[in-house]
Amino acid sequence: MATTVGTFVSLCVLTGIAFACYWVVWHSRRSRDYVRKWAERSGLVLKDVRYRLGVFGPFFCMSNMQAVYRITVTDGDGHLRKGWVRVGSWFWLTDEVEVLWDSDMGNHAVRKHAILGALSSLRRRPVIVMVSIAAFIVMFLCFFSAMSFVNALSPEEALEKWNKPLPAGWTAGVMNHGEYYRWWRICERPVFFSVSLAGLIASVAWLWTVTLWAWIRRRRRGM
Repeated sequence: MATTVGTFVSLCVLTGIAFACYWVVWHSRRSRDYVRKWAERSGLVLKDVRYRLGVFGPFFCMSNMQAVYRITVTDGDGHLRKGWVRVGSWFWLTDEVEVLWDSDMGNHAVRKHAILGALSSLRRRPVIVMVSIAAFIVMFLCFFSAMSFVNALSPEEALEKWNKPLPAGWTAGVMNHGEYYRWWRICERPVFFSVSLAGLIASVAWLWTVTLWAWIRRRRRGM
């Protein structure tokens, strides 16, 4: 049973990694394309576009559906301007672009805008935002627990595989960077393992449901 579950979890992990790589490439290309089209509509010429983590700019409150860029442009009069742009909405990568120019805001204004943005996002959809954050935490914790159960070794298995005994009194353990940490086998804690697996599935299902819901709303608004 442990081998079957381990294979299933491994396939899920590999699928998730492949999807994550695809998502990063697609997200980067699409968001940059939205910035370019926004600049064309605004009569601006892009001189430089660089991706930035939201925490290092005025848009530190953002979802993984959004992207933040540091831009340098020239306007119709040839004036050079620098600023920050945020692309997308909270739940989906759309062509919504918000810009904050360096010339229009000081350090105090940057901090004020970031705080107000965070409060606004929580106020519009507080339940969905808070539950989604909790789902991310639960997903990682349950993934760690489930993988620990799958990789847990009995004293005999640990000695045979790693040529290193488990500490006295341990019924099972997991090797991590040359050292064991204490855990249990599935047969010892079947309920705990089931809860971990159920929590992993439920948290992933919630995040996918929220993403799908946002996508459907966007499609309907565009009709």
